[in-house]
Amino acid sequence: MKQYFEIVDVLARKTADLNGAPALEAEVTLDDGTVGRAAVPAALFEESTGGKKVGLAVENINTEIQEALLGLNALDQTAIDNMLLEIDGTKECSRLGTGAVLGASLAVAKAAAEASGVGLYNYIGGVNAKTLPVPVVLCESGAVVPAEADDWNEAMELCFDYEDRKEAFASVTDEEKEETAFIVPSDYPTLTCILDAVSVALRSGCAAAIDASKDCTDETFTADLSVAINAPFYYAGEMKGPALVKYNQLSRISEELFDASVYAGSKLK
Repeated sequence: MKQYFEIVDVLARKTADLNGAPALEAEVTLDDGTVGRAAVPAALFEESTGGKKVGLAVENINTEIQEALLGLNALDQTAIDNMLLEIDGTKECSRLGTGAVLGASLAVAKAAAEASGVGLYNYIGGVNAKTLPVPVVLCESGAVVPAEADDWNEAMELCFDYEDRKEAFASVTDEEKEETAFIVPSDYPTLTCILDAVSVALRSGCAAAIDASKDCTDETFTADLSVAINAPFYYAGEMKGPALVKYNQLSRISEELFDASVYAGSKLK
């Protein structure tokens, strides 16, 4: 397997999320022609500026971040993420913008996974990435999970039938919430920082679950991340467009893993 995939181009563009709010898309191209793209949710930008901060983040990727990443090995995620934090130089990436740094970090990871010929969940989590999380749906009554599902496909069927099978849903218990650290990926500036947060949760004796309910883009990274860390739950928000995009990615992963997959719901019973 090739051990060096040189980054030959880095750019960003202003886009819109699935609600029409300002968003950012970062793009990284490797020397073999592979392209990795990552969308950053509008939650990271101040809507009151009319998208101005998105424009600044785009400019920062197309100038400073591009200059720093060109020529580096996309497989060296930790070194790249550390460099991104170093060139920003602030505690919360306020100079370049969290959206700019996170977008570049995730685009590198997605390009590296594609060039390596593996799924993003496998690239991040390795051979042990095989758990399909229990989907958690947000509705007027709070957070609910498909309680009577024996596998991922059945859980998804329950999620898509709100109206006919309400008795098959149950609330997430207080005990389950206390034993689980719900991590919001967009709260962190790089992929490495996200994985560090997961490690902290696991070392403290908690399970680590991914909360993507704030992400209204068509980015599916959080679905892959859930499988990569063998998360017990996956919060994707209300059963609308943004959540459906992410659930569809989990269905693809389920198909790829086939018999090797493990549904987290069976562990919770």
